[in-house]
Amino acid sequence: MKQEVPFWIKIMYSLGQFGWSLANSCIMLLVIYFYIPPETDGVDTTPEFIERNIIFLSFTVVGLLMFAGTLVSAVFDIIMGPVSDRANYRFGRRRTFLAMAFPLIVITTIMAFFPPFLSNHPLNIVWLSSAVIGFNIFLSVYVTPYNGLIAEIGHTQNERVLISTLLAVTWGLGMVTANTVFVLKGKVSEWFNLEGYEAFQYIILAYGVLAFLLMSLPVLFINEDKYCVKTEAVEGNPLQQMMAVFRIENFRNYMWVELLYWFSVQFVQLGVAYYTTTLVGLEERYTTFVVMGIAAFAFMTFPLMMPLTRRFTKKQLMLAGFILLVLQFLFISILGLLKIPLWATGIIIISLYIFPMAILPDLVAAMQEY
Repeated sequence: MKQEVPFWIKIMYSLGQFGWSLANSCIMLLVIYFYIPPETDGVDTTPEFIERNIIFLSFTVVGLLMFAGTLVSAVFDIIMGPVSDRANYRFGRRRTFLAMAFPLIVITTIMAFFPPFLSNHPLNIVWLSSAVIGFNIFLSVYVTPYNGLIAEIGHTQNERVLISTLLAVTWGLGMVTANTVFVLKGKVSEWFNLEGYEAFQYIILAYGVLAFLLMSLPVLFINEDKYCVKTEAVEGNPLQQMMAVFRIENFRNYMWVELLYWFSVQFVQLGVAYYTTTLVGLEERYTTFVVMGIAAFAFMTFPLMMPLTRRFTKKQLMLAGFILLVLQFLFISILGLLKIPLWATGIIIISLYIFPMAILPDLVAAMQEY
């Protein structure tokens, strides 16, 4: 029988997600904004590091690179599950992969924002491709074993829900922290007499240091031999295991829910800066306040997680969350046509996103035990 995991150890574990959420938000949400910023008053002062025009259907070069990175991540997620299950390292079968991956996650995150040329040069594409693909590989090496620890340190259903709630909070903190770049950029540029893009770069550098420290905490404090209830690795190669899993109807349903949730959240988060600046017409610094408002109200609903999961099924709660996301997408799609006050626009967007942001990360993480 493994020892009960102290609450402070669960906090240390969840802060690892703060770190990788921060790094992931920098790559998934800020890279496109950095390379394809919206024009302010018809003027764009950021160098064109990479071609910004659409080159295929509705894709830009940067968009295609991000899509390629996502595909790489999907492949390595499948590989890393059985690899970490079968690992037998003295340092820990999960913790060893975390220790190997998190410094490389930080390096590739920073690398993505420091192209070698200040002009539209082909080597910038090679540089960004290496950073994005490398990041997604190393993130899979970290995150897949990291998520495997949820069921291993959560010995009961209530503990797993608690851990999932903590992870939802730290995931939100990572996203909000990354979005503070919009309000900090102007200040850093003014204080240190830097161009806007240079201030952006140095803020990302600081985020990288913070992510490094946070992702190191599970490595330092999770003693797998002491706290983790380990399961036996499943026999067979990853392809065989994948085919066997896909034959399970419940898993297929869960996979579609995960994909729909992931794409929905990414579309909303990626577009927040553009909604704020281009559609609503505010300065980019207000993006930070919009994201912070959404997160603050969502955090206030987290205490409802436990009673809601006892009163309603996960399926019912997920369905409610997805319906609200659909309504938000419909509202955003007509945002430029509406003649309503800015404060009303903000309230509607935040109101529609609060419940999905609060409930869906918890449920998706909690369902991984199955």
